[in-house]
Amino acid sequence: MKTTFNLILIFVMSIAIVSCGGQQEEKETTTDDVKKETKEAVETTKEYVSDSFDEMMAKYDEFKSDVEDKIKGFKLKAEELEGDAKVKYHEQVTKLEDNYDKLNSKMDEYKNAAEEEKEELKEEIMDLRKAVKKGVEGFKEEKNDEGC
Repeated sequence: MKTTFNLILIFVMSIAIVSCGGQQEEKETTTDDVKKETKEAVETTKEYVSDSFDEMMAKYDEFKSDVEDKIKGFKLKAEELEGDAKVKYHEQVTKLEDNYDKLNSKMDEYKNAAEEEKEELKEEIMDLRKAVKKGVEGFKEEKNDEGC
């Protein structure tokens, strides 16, 4: 019985030594650690958003310049036409200009919007941009149909 008791005691002591010796002190996460990580994440996000916004604006400026030039050309073409063709062409130019003005307005709104609002505005901007692009392409198709 004494041997069994000694064996059990040795076994328990071994487990205690192994379990105590195997424990490592874990570093506790402090609020300062969380603040630091959060700050780094926010800075990284701001950099990404800034780069993304700058890239979007550069593309928009190029698109804007191209559309403005085309609208001027369409207006000149409208002046050359007569009768119903002139009226129809002028209506299309007006519709294109309206969509273009809406797009510019949404871009201004986007520049001043809070981050939460930007995603929704981005979708509206993309829809308006597609409408403007479609309007410009419609003029190209008509020009090709007329044989000009």
